[in-house]
Amino acid sequence: MTIKLLESAEVGRSKLLRELERDPVKNLYAIWNLTRDPDNTKLYSCFEGNRMLGYLLQYSGLSHPMAILEAESEEIGSKLMDVLSWKKFAILVSPARYNIVAERYRSIWSCLENELSLTDSPISSVSSEYEPVKIPSTEAEKLLDFYPRQTAGSRS
Repeated sequence: MTIKLLESAEVGRSKLLRELERDPVKNLYAIWNLTRDPDNTKLYSCFEGNRMLGYLLQYSGLSHPMAILEAESEEIGSKLMDVLSWKKFAILVSPARYNIVAERYRSIWSCLENELSLTDSPISSVSSEYEPVKIPSTEAEKLLDFYPRQTAGSRS
């Protein structure tokens, strides 16, 4: 399992499909989509084949590492939060789950909203322009396999 980052502010569906046809073995794709401050904030779209799995929002300026995951298994979500070596990540959840997550992580979402507003990318426009989707547990398990334990991060 590999993650391919297509470094382009705008990657169209046709270009994505061409990439998939050229290298079908690498079946998880991350597309760089955001921002004016690429050193601190990035939005990735994750695909398997031509099916979009979900979105990852990376903001390296937060004080606490995080991984917010809507998975079918809370245990797998917890493992991802423990294992991933991301600097600071949020996995945006589906709209149906957003309020639950926002309530649970109120300070984190508030911080993200404030920070993204500074880059003219408020969380509301991110949510509407990049509608988040659910990442199934099977895909979460693949992500766990992708990241070796020796590079594990820790939750705060």
